Amino acid sequence: MITFKFIHQLKLPEIDKLLEIVSDQENMKEIGNGLTWDKHKIIDLMNYSNHDYKNKFKDSLFLFLVMFDGNKIVGIGYIHPGIYEFKKCCVQVAVLIDKKYRKKGYGNLLQKELLKMNDKYLHKPILSLVKIENKASNMLFKKYKLKGQILVNGHKYNVYQLQE
Repeated sequence: MITFKFIHQLKLPEIDKLLEIVSDQENMKEIGNGLTWDKHKIIDLMNYSNHDYKNKFKDSLFLFLVMFDGNKIVGIGYIHPGIYEFKKCCVQVAVLIDKKYRKKGYGNLLQKELLKMNDKYLHKPILSLVKIENKASNMLFKKYKLKGQILVNGHKYNVYQLQE
């Protein structure tokens, strides 16, 4: 059974499972700056999430979901303030499925849940920046409008419009 939790709702054993995923370079290479996360980063994200949740996502830093299949964490997804020239107009979405669970439809389910969460809490246009060489994510987002490309920190990204 597929379920979702906000990151601040995780219990200690779940945090350890999440840490296994986000400390793996192979999993993280296409997310953001490609750097792995440590326990301090997860704790910071949990604190931000808890603050935003208590404030009903007013002026939210981000909305961060953890996806479970039964008791296994299969992926993470988050919506965060837009970056670069998109910062003022919208938010961005990122989806990461653990390499062990890819190509099983989890990315699509997580993406749909993030869009629902945006409709429920944030009510903002959503973009996604996907590295050109990230074939799996480009396949996941190809159903959305390709707005163009952007160069960020030496990496070329496709920019998809998910919601207006």
